[in-house]
Amino acid sequence: MPAAVHRGYVTTGARTVHLRYAGAGPAVILLHDSPRSSRLYEALLPQLAERFTAVALDTPGYGNSSPLCSDTALTIADFADALAEAVRALGLTGAPVYGFHTSSKIALEYARRHPGLAGPVIMEGLSLPPEPPSEAFINRYMAPFVPALDGSHLAAVWTRIRDMHRFFPWFDRRAETRMAVDLPSPALLHDYSLDLFSAGAHYADAYAAAMRYQAAPALAAVQGPAVICCRPSDVLYPYLEALPEPLPAGLRVERLPDAREAWAARLAELFDEATRARPGPRGLPGLQESTPPPGGGPMYCALPHGQLHVHMHRSARQTERPLLLLHELPGAASELLPLFRTLAARGKTVLLPELPGTGDSDPLPEASPTAGAFAEQLTALLKMQAIDDCEVYAAFGSAPLALRLSVDPPASVRALHLAGLPGLDVPPHDTPRRQARVHDSAPAIAPRSDGTHLLTLWHLLRDREIAWPWYDGSAEARRGITPQRSAQGLQDALLALLKQLPHWGAPVRAALDEDAFTLLTAVGCPVHLLTREEDRRDAPALARTPPGPHVRHHERPETTQALAELLAAPDGRSTEG
Repeated sequence: MPAAVHRGYVTTGARTVHLRYAGAGPAVILLHDSPRSSRLYEALLPQLAERFTAVALDTPGYGNSSPLCSDTALTIADFADALAEAVRALGLTGAPVYGFHTSSKIALEYARRHPGLAGPVIMEGLSLPPEPPSEAFINRYMAPFVPALDGSHLAAVWTRIRDMHRFFPWFDRRAETRMAVDLPSPALLHDYSLDLFSAGAHYADAYAAAMRYQAAPALAAVQGPAVICCRPSDVLYPYLEALPEPLPAGLRVERLPDAREAWAARLAELFDEATRARPGPRGLPGLQESTPPPGGGPMYCALPHGQLHVHMHRSARQTERPLLLLHELPGAASELLPLFRTLAARGKTVLLPELPGTGDSDPLPEASPTAGAFAEQLTALLKMQAIDDCEVYAAFGSAPLALRLSVDPPASVRALHLAGLPGLDVPPHDTPRRQARVHDSAPAIAPRSDGTHLLTLWHLLRDREIAWPWYDGSAEARRGITPQRSAQGLQDALLALLKQLPHWGAPVRAALDEDAFTLLTAVGCPVHLLTREEDRRDAPALARTPPGPHVRHHERPETTQALAELLAAPDGRSTEG
């Protein structure tokens, strides 16, 4: 059975570095090209794991790694120094490094600038033009990524991705620039889009730096074993003929096979030669486990179903009850990050997980998981973090999951703060109507060659802000509130759904399949319903709230700051609305 690929973080100063890893044995490091991420190596890592601890890093600004900050254009030296920081933090001094295209230059400069830290380097697709391209060429190639509220940027980016696999440069669509390669499948194009969207505004950071970098002077300065290699189908293959003669001592050339299995096998052999020539570390001694970085931030928790991606801040104060934040469904944890950061700045212990099957959290194994299954994972998260009881804030769509969590088991949740509650307008006995809403709220979506699946989800997220249910285009469905989401906010939420395209609907369906009215009557802790009279989707909660002193109403704040103050107040939340 192939080795499992795990994900993790390591903190370097004020930044976090995201990585994927698999296996045991001598550590080897893999770096991706631009604008990709360590996702590029998800299929390769299990193969290397048979002999190595294979570690694939996200370059700063790509994947989930924090970007580098600079008032001037970033250079390959900046990325090489950042790599050195990550290697130190992970305890991987002396491990061999493989770089592909952009990262072949990062690996080269890393070896030149940090000879005492670097192990052997393997550089695939190292470009050696006699002169760097002009700034005009770089600026055109690195067309900026700017989300538009109408979603028009999605068609432009998808077309660019398709052309990047057909022409070089992608904007020059002449017969002479057409590459002799097959257009990838819709699934592979979709995978590429995830990385480009993850990089977003930082798409050009390392890409442009690599175009400006002159590799030849650095080659002469490299100490120790190094390999320059390429595959015949690669557009950069001719640069193997541009290497300086004679080659510096310790540097050799490899012409790799094109067939993927043969290429992977040869790369493993090169890593084996490197680890034998200069034995380095084994394993990942510096990996950040289920502990948040100082000041709060992202981490992974290994739960029974797989890895759960969580933003967490732990307070130094032990007297305040922790707060668990559950994001909108359909939606993403990114939408609650401003609230998370505001509460963390106030010194609150706060957890913001990406629910299983959204963003970077593994999906549940069941084909149709129930709300109880999601509640079990949240309970396991709280137990792992040694949290005996907490309060829960749930955005509208996840409110039924919060209710289920408070009922099974009831001891861990001391108060619920629900920004509305779906399902109260559908009687429990009206099974056909409930099932129709469950089905229509989370339709199956698959990658399409023309990229229209991107627009389908984009408009789902936009329509969620103006109608309830989101797919109801009638005048009666209008919510009566002003949409607050920015284009970038929608893009961040879209990315979380795209990352889990086969699974994003599972938590939506589980939540809407719950009998919200019965759950609300069964809850034993105080429930604060945060509603707005003018919002159509809150009308059932205002009209059909079950009687009882444990359910209170409060007007839903319009700003993050006001909501944070409400949630942080020890007693103010219990006032009648």
